[in-house]
Amino acid sequence: MFYGSLAASKAGLGWIPLDLPVPVMTVLGSCAPSIAALVTLRMTEGRWPRVGLLTMRAIVVGFVIAPILIAGTFAAIPAAILTTGSLSSLRWSALLSGSVYGLSTVIGGPLGEEPGWRGFALPRLQELFGPVKASVLLGFLWASWHLPLFLCKAWSSTHFSTYLLIVTGLSFSMTFLFNLSGGSVVTAIAVHAFFNTVSRWLGGILDGSTIRETPSPELIMGLSGWAIGLILVALTRGQLGTRHAGQDGGHNESLFGSFGPQ
Repeated sequence: MFYGSLAASKAGLGWIPLDLPVPVMTVLGSCAPSIAALVTLRMTEGRWPRVGLLTMRAIVVGFVIAPILIAGTFAAIPAAILTTGSLSSLRWSALLSGSVYGLSTVIGGPLGEEPGWRGFALPRLQELFGPVKASVLLGFLWASWHLPLFLCKAWSSTHFSTYLLIVTGLSFSMTFLFNLSGGSVVTAIAVHAFFNTVSRWLGGILDGSTIRETPSPELIMGLSGWAIGLILVALTRGQLGTRHAGQDGGHNESLFGSFGPQ
């Protein structure tokens, strides 16, 4: 509703004579997956999600393993490919800079989306299709859900085809880390937030360096995401961390973990 209205307003196609604020509508719209999950959970299972304990495993995966994997996949590898100079000349210290983080990296999608995408949809998709197919399907749905934003003039992003490549590649890592954490939504929120920091990491690493004109950084990020995703699939023999998840495809006692099927 929010994204569709924004696309139809003066900010997009101009079908509706309204000046809708893009940042506000984007943040409000990002809550739609979680709202839909809450309503569906109540209607189909007659319950609300129960808040459990945040486990140490979820903290380690979300705030130690996740930033290493995400930064390596979507910042370090692309930076190494994009630069025309030596790897030692890159500003690797940008990966440790606190200035790249901000509130927008959390509220601009992760907090509103992940209880729905990973907390509700992923465990059920994994039960039906397995981790690999579930990752691809959820990545496709996740990217397609953003499609109305590409009709907005103020929406700064790459072409949708490249965006789809990036998001589906990221989905493999998201599934692996979510399962590895035992099915913690907090971990999923953290992983998504770290991904929102990727452009700042990459820009910081390449600051002052000469980079290649082609291929584009976004395309390299997408290909790197898929490459690492397929490596994770191979290393885990297609399980993507499900052996480390709680019973019933990720339902456990982690915070918001009870979004999963019972």
